[in-house]
Formats: sequence, C-alpha cells, structure tokens
Amino acid sequence: MNAKTEFIRHINGKPQVVAAWLWFNAFQSDAEVTLYKNFDSLQFIDFMARIDRDCYNYDGTIWYEDGTWSERVTTYEGEELWEHRVCPDLPRKKLK
Repeated sequence: MNAKTEFIRHINGKPQVVAAWLWFNAFQSDAEVTLYKNFDSLQFIDFMARIDRDCYNYDGTIWYEDGTWSERVTTYEGEELWEHRVCPDLPRKKLK
C-alpha cells in the first residue's frame, strides 16, 4: 500500500491535522518525515510528496486539533493500519 494513499484515507473525516511524523524502514533514504506544527500549504505539499511511496512496516503518529491522535499499529494477525485514539476521561472517583 502507498503511505500517502493510506494517510489521506485515514485523515478523511477526522479533525484538522496539527502535525504528523512517519518513520520508514531505516534502510531507505529519507527514513523520517515530519510535518511540523503550524505548517503552511507548501510544507504540507512537501510532506505529502515525501510520503508518496509504496511501503509496509512503517511507524507514525498524526496529531489533531481536538487533542486526539492516530498511530500506526500492528494487529495480532500482522496487519498494519492507522488507529485513531482519544484520551479517556478521568474517572469521577479519581477527581476527588
């Protein structure tokens, strides 16, 4: 699967992306690709061009404006995918 295609499919319908970090196989050139906070449109275009590669077995995190994030995970079956995560609320008992 193409990393750019996966990224676009995953962020569709999610809150605005604030930043992102992807790490590809260390044996590839340009193994670490970062989209820094407060990026502009040219930086986003550059980021997308740099992740436009067919690749499996890569890591990454995407941060969103609402405080949620997505990260690359590997299932027990060995499938790799993006998983959107939300910070859980602190239980009421812990607030007292």
